[in-house]
Amino acid sequence: MDDLLALAKGAVAHAREAGATDADATASRSERFSTEARGETVTKLEQSTGRSLSVRVFIDGAKASLTTTELSADGVAALVAEVVAAARYVAADPFGGIPEAARDGASNVNLEIDFADVRERSSEAKIADARALETEIRAYDGRIDNSSGSRVTDSSIAIALANSR
Repeated sequence: MDDLLALAKGAVAHAREAGATDADATASRSERFSTEARGETVTKLEQSTGRSLSVRVFIDGAKASLTTTELSADGVAALVAEVVAAARYVAADPFGGIPEAARDGASNVNLEIDFADVRERSSEAKIADARALETEIRAYDGRIDNSSGSRVTDSSIAIALANSR
């Protein structure tokens, strides 16, 4: 999580240096898993990992935002240059902008909505659960010969937000 926050804060600082009046950034990392079983057969198996950075800048009331998955130093620099340039071609919105900073420190709260057992469970265990569920469904009543499949899906997502306020 610290790497995501550092990425978001760095992008905001870079945007300010490039001429943004205000900026905010959202860095995220996701790991997703999904499997489906029909009978003893695994009919679907998907696993993905993603990372992205979104940057929104304001220049004298004009706003632009862009997102990238190229998180190298050069990729972030290119994103910031492009979003700052884009904001220079947009009409100002007198009601747009970033909210004032929270006074009660709420902006630095880690929600800690993380369950290690989800992240640590092996793919094999999840597949076994889908198969076991399918077996249980069919064993419940002998008339069940098609269950529409049994699924196990989970995801682990971390998001870090930073802004210039």
